[in-house]
Amino acid sequence: MHSNENKYQTSTQYQTYKEAIVEKDFNTVATITQTAKLSTHQTNMLLAATIENAQQLTSIWQNRVAPTAPENLYLFTKLPLAQWQTLADNGFDFSLKDMQNNDMYFYASMHSKEAVKFLMSLAVAHDFSKPGLDILDQALEQSYNTQTLADYMPSALKLVDQYEPNHFRRAERLKVFVPDVYEELIKLAPKLAPKDGTVMNNYQYSAY
Repeated sequence: MHSNENKYQTSTQYQTYKEAIVEKDFNTVATITQTAKLSTHQTNMLLAATIENAQQLTSIWQNRVAPTAPENLYLFTKLPLAQWQTLADNGFDFSLKDMQNNDMYFYASMHSKEAVKFLMSLAVAHDFSKPGLDILDQALEQSYNTQTLADYMPSALKLVDQYEPNHFRRAERLKVFVPDVYEELIKLAPKLAPKDGTVMNNYQYSAY
């Protein structure tokens, strides 16, 4: 994919951009970023550089032409929350998604409950309509795997407007296999307790 993207850029432009990032030639970075669509690899480079040079590069990052999604946002899972704040102070928009359509809440849940609360304090939206795991799914799954209620569960619950069949099924699984954790969960969210007739997804269990 990266190779195909680079076909639309001259090798000279690509090399110039890479050198500008490495040498912190922010004027050249700005000129290229605001006049040409970046490849995924260039976007990854710019994001990493923006994290390290928030004051100089955040506005350049935010003003990319036809923004390309970064490959992933795992950089943030190891980043001290103080650096998240520095980015926010310089105008970084945390409402971004990676190539797999995972948003910042996906990565914040891997970081800490403080990271989830941080995104909520910025009113960053979480898209529950997209296919796949959402932040509440992640919190319920983590609670099942660790047999301890996920520390960011209260924050995750606050983001949910309507519970989905998969949420109820994961709650039911906790009820069956980890009842103590289930009781903690239901104290926080009584409406998540599955009732008779509740539509739930089905699980497949491996048999060996």
